[in-house]
Amino acid sequence: MKKFALILGTVLIAAALVAAGWYVGYDRRVLTEAYAIPTIDKHLTEAGVTAMLIHQLDSAHTDDARH
Repeated sequence: MKKFALILGTVLIAAALVAAGWYVGYDRRVLTEAYAIPTIDKHLTEAGVTAMLIHQLDSAHTDDARH
């Protein structure tokens, strides 16, 4: 009977920790969505600049690539 109580207690504690993590994570989700779009925009901008630099270097426009 002691082993059953130990297992049941462990399962209940694990369920409580999962529920608490879910609750805290759900509240933080609003902050994550607020920063998601600017992060994607930043990465797209960096990718565009990098592609432009590579194109200029491939086209032998090294002066344009420096600025």
